[in-house]
Amino acid sequence: MGFWGVTVVARSAGDLDGLASVRALGGEVDWVAQGQGGWRFLRRHGAEWPPDAVVQAVADEVAGPVLCAYIIDSDAAHVRLAAPGQELFEFVLNERGAAIYDVPVDPRVQAQVPQHTIAPWRGPTQE
Repeated sequence: MGFWGVTVVARSAGDLDGLASVRALGGEVDWVAQGQGGWRFLRRHGAEWPPDAVVQAVADEVAGPVLCAYIIDSDAAHVRLAAPGQELFEFVLNERGAAIYDVPVDPRVQAQVPQHTIAPWRGPTQE
């Protein structure tokens, strides 16, 4: 059995788990890291699929961009990108893996993803 939960990446002055919006994701924190330039990484095991409003709330609370990925049994990820005042954007990494779990994959949305950026992590397509 693989990992089910949420990974959050955002630039924040403090720990991401100190944010009410991140705690609203549920689950238990099982990994945190800090990168350069204030970037922080957090993983919540057992967190539920985050609603758009919660992902946007994280971006609003950190006052900057956020990546929030729902990891599906370590087989696929439903990724959402949000920033204050911008429309939320979402896509799926490993479309075949997502299909196993009946995660909807919209080819029109996938076509909008900057392919050169995510190609190494994307996995095989459903074609």
